[in-house]
Amino acid sequence: GTYIEWLSIENPDIAADCDNPLIRQQISDLKKGEGFGQVCLRTNDIEQLAASLIVKGFSCRIFDGQRKKTDGTLLKWKMLFIEEKYGHQMPYPFFIEWGKSDGERLEELQDSGLLNSFSIKQITYLVKDAEEAASKWAPFLEDMDTKRYKDEKEELEGVQVNIGSVSVFFAETTSPKKAISLKEHGERPVAVAFTELEKSDNRVMWGGCYQLSVN
Repeated sequence: GTYIEWLSIENPDIAADCDNPLIRQQISDLKKGEGFGQVCLRTNDIEQLAASLIVKGFSCRIFDGQRKKTDGTLLKWKMLFIEEKYGHQMPYPFFIEWGKSDGERLEELQDSGLLNSFSIKQITYLVKDAEEAASKWAPFLEDMDTKRYKDEKEELEGVQVNIGSVSVFFAETTSPKKAISLKEHGERPVAVAFTELEKSDNRVMWGGCYQLSVN
């Protein structure tokens, strides 16, 4: 049930007046160019999640969202954002509650044709300090499973965190080219790896790297 959602700003004037943190970050990031923005995690009880984060010392807000689908039905959801200033530092993940079970949501996505047979295997963040980046996610994940990870081909090394069937790789780099990207764009996701495809390939689109593999 994991997927990538491409977002764009249709009306800059309306977006500039919006207080939704996802749009605020997108406006900030677009000044530095296109690319991956954030990771969203599903939750089945967003109110309880907010209460637990407040106990841990975080300030957060819940936003209601809705849109009418092409079949005329109304899709509703809630999003939780941790309050922070957007800059070069790695943003916190945000959270979404669909008001239905994971099975119902998966069936809905499959019926809409938005899911394919392949799946997301890994998301790579480019960061200054891998250990510090991983610790930033620790308050949101119970019993967070971490390990050191190295990708010699891509000149990346850091900490890998497993979230269900997907791993998040917080990576430092020795590549001068990637170091320039980190300096210009800040700590953001830079690559997504997919598996269960017919052939392996790497493609760069809209500022993001898509790593395709057969396993």
